Amino acid sequence: MKGPFSDLGVSGQLELTFYNDRLMDAQFTPSESERYFRLLSKRLGKLPETPGQPQRISAEVSLSYYRDANGNVRFYWDFLPVSKEWKDWVAKYSLVFSPS
Repeated sequence: MKGPFSDLGVSGQLELTFYNDRLMDAQFTPSESERYFRLLSKRLGKLPETPGQPQRISAEVSLSYYRDANGNVRFYWDFLPVSKEWKDWVAKYSLVFSPS
């Protein structure tokens, strides 16, 4: 699912990914990434200075952020139990072919 969203008074684009009808991850691309980063840091505590480093914000959720080539920042919340279940399913049912 994808659509417009506002968090902490900052508008942007929200994308939700579900696995087995449960929320697995949420990605938010704010229109004002620097302002959102400051507001989110104030709410959650200091965020990692380097993009791509996940930080546990609860027992079941990690948060990371990424900067794309256009300079947009995407914040990524990973719901760990559902994500683990999906990764386990992929590992069990994916086939890896080796060249003969």
